[in-house]
Amino acid sequence: MTQFKKEEFTWDGEYLMYRGAWEGAKLMMDVHPDAHPSWAGKVKPTFVARFKYNKKDKPSFLKFLIANFTCEEYFNYMEKYKQELVGPAEVLASKGYIPPRLEHNKVDMLDWYNQRRKKMQATY
Repeated sequence: MTQFKKEEFTWDGEYLMYRGAWEGAKLMMDVHPDAHPSWAGKVKPTFVARFKYNKKDKPSFLKFLIANFTCEEYFNYMEKYKQELVGPAEVLASKGYIPPRLEHNKVDMLDWYNQRRKKMQATY
């Protein structure tokens, strides 16, 4: 099992990606054979999470992810739950993560999870 390395994360202001090697990671040239030659031998960045509206949650999300998940465990959860509309926050919630903006409101974790699930289903 491969531990996340903080320096391997990239963030463009909305999307958090992981560029580190882990068991099951794909090489860029295998996925996109016509990619620029500078990608030869490099791992294709893997989607971790999107912070469109709550960018302030990123630091706590990242800290919790690194401390509580291995790369394989997290990405396998994400692949497993992709069809069930379960997002990155719910995957972390399975181990007790609560976003900082909700900790102060004393919101029940189950209510938060159900609200997120309903919102995601409404968009699809």
